[in-house]
Amino acid sequence: MVYDLIIIGAGPAGMTAGVFAKRKGLKALLISKDIGGQASWTKDIENYMGFQEIDGTVLMERFAAQTQDVQLEEKQVSVRDVHKEGILFKVITEANEELLTKTIIITSGKKPKMLDIPGEVEFRNKGVS
Repeated sequence: MVYDLIIIGAGPAGMTAGVFAKRKGLKALLISKDIGGQASWTKDIENYMGFQEIDGTVLMERFAAQTQDVQLEEKQVSVRDVHKEGILFKVITEANEELLTKTIIITSGKKPKMLDIPGEVEFRNKGVS
């Protein structure tokens, strides 16, 4: 099977891209090792339009509900390699599954660097950033 679009990364950007793709009738796949990304483990999000403040887990649950509403196909696995193969892209997962797509969007986001200082783990998402 050849997908119209594979999106790598299931944070806000990846999930939004997937919803829009499905609404346009594309055969789309969302791949990520974790659903929700960094936003899902952020306690208070204060800079997201439409909400004065919202818990990151709650926000990502709402995103996930939308991806389910449009029946976006998802795979929860890490991607090992992406390369061009003719006019298509080949995405290889850590499970050695090979997926082909016409288009790829990478929304891998970021993971904050740990400082390895006392209290960092205990106070994460409690005001320390």
